[in-house]
Amino acid sequence: MSAVLKKPELRGFLAKRIKFHLVAATVSSLAVGFVFKLLYVDPRRKRNADFHKTYNPDRHLQVMKEHGLLQSCPLET
Repeated sequence: MSAVLKKPELRGFLAKRIKFHLVAATVSSLAVGFVFKLLYVDPRRKRNADFHKTYNPDRHLQVMKEHGLLQSCPLET
């Protein structure tokens, strides 16, 4: 009983594997980038927008002057 073994596929094997891994890496990087945008970038942009809606730089300057943090600015104004 002689069993015939199939020869290993060597011709084009590396090119086929590289193509597969290149496609998989591209798809996974796009997916991770999209998830990062949804879970990190968008909430951060919203928090920054909310902060700048209510931020009053003149009031902030006045508070820093009152606490003596700005030595170059006069206290009165």
